[in-house]
Amino acid sequence: MNAPAQLETFRAVIQETLGLALATEQDDRLARALTVRAARTSCKPAAYIARIHRGWPEEIGSLAAEITVGETFFLRGLDQLEALTTVIVPACAQRGDRRLRILSAGCATGEEPYSIAIQLREHVPDLASWDVSIRAIDASATALESAKRATYRPWALRETPDRLRARWFARQSERVWTLHPDIRSMVQFEQRNLAAADPFLFQRQAFDVVLCRNVLMYFAPAVAASILDRIADSLAPGGVLFVGHAENLRGLCDRFEVRTFGSAFGYVAAGSAPRVTERATEAAPASPTSGTNDAWIHNIARSTDRISELAMRAVTAPNAPRATAASDAVRPQRPEQLDDNERSAREHHAAALERADAGDLESAAELERSAVWLVPDFAIAHLHLGRLLRRLDRTDEARAELDRARALLAHEDPARVALFGGGFTRGGLGAICRAELAACGDDS
Repeated sequence: MNAPAQLETFRAVIQETLGLALATEQDDRLARALTVRAARTSCKPAAYIARIHRGWPEEIGSLAAEITVGETFFLRGLDQLEALTTVIVPACAQRGDRRLRILSAGCATGEEPYSIAIQLREHVPDLASWDVSIRAIDASATALESAKRATYRPWALRETPDRLRARWFARQSERVWTLHPDIRSMVQFEQRNLAAADPFLFQRQAFDVVLCRNVLMYFAPAVAASILDRIADSLAPGGVLFVGHAENLRGLCDRFEVRTFGSAFGYVAAGSAPRVTERATEAAPASPTSGTNDAWIHNIARSTDRISELAMRAVTAPNAPRATAASDAVRPQRPEQLDDNERSAREHHAAALERADAGDLESAAELERSAVWLVPDFAIAHLHLGRLLRRLDRTDEARAELDRARALLAHEDPARVALFGGGFTRGGLGAICRAELAACGDDS
């Protein structure tokens, strides 16, 4: 079997077994995963693919971890964790229901479920009188083993205040922190594949809160829809689903409605009695830009001024070429002319610009990661992500993104240049990219 045909077979097997959708633009990642996992399991690539197809439970999780982005940290998406203790727990208590059943789906190395436990211990004074269950699932046995060890590097604690570090972590060395046993004991870890029908996990009305954050975006739409159906069935009346800030359920499942929970947004089953009184407005960030079908175009149009300002600050090289004519300009496509991934990637990019302008660089970077996952050749999104990572002092990651942007800019879609280029031509954007790389210590 030739290499391209083998890669296509591997892609199809991954979608069938894991439900993960990998576009042809992600062939480099796919080929790297095949090479790495085949070598580590002492298989030839063709034999490895065949074993995965036949069913290889011990390996499936490691393969999934190789393909997906597992970067996470403690207290990520704090607004949703705060909603748990400021809105959901008090609502349960008012009804006399002191049982709380929580699922962390796609928990990776444990930062999310442990953050839930810390949040509860910190902000529910009478927690001992509650019946609390936190189940955390992931397909990767390696990630779960790491989660159970509960030892973390400082990078995983970068958003954890010193007070909470001192209370809930023991410093083992300069680079290793261990989580307190009281927090570890609150979480039950299980290896499960979200893409597989699992009646033992998604039992009827099994959960009050499900967190499935930054997970659905990896799945093929049909698989994501099936997962959401199972989650809807498993939520207790008034139960809440939280997804990632860069995700939305549009076009996947019509069984949920958006609701506000303090400053956060979540989903409840359609027709369910809400645990809060306020229905989300059209400004709900469950979709990065929301409202009518055309509203996102107006958001993008407004954001171009911000891009121009950001780009101007980025140019440190003298005589960087600025657009003086509309040589790259084209009429932006209407939403119905774009495929779903392109439309969603542009929405995420526009939202990232808004967040960066507000000073929330971490959220902006997360949104841009989603944009380039959806459309890997989105050069301007790679460029902006590289700039964000440099400002966050993540120089190696920034350099990698900027290198991708530099390689892709020559072929960037003219519509994206017109819409997101801030008035710059491809040449001007290239100069910005080179200036950013120079700031990262790359003079090539």
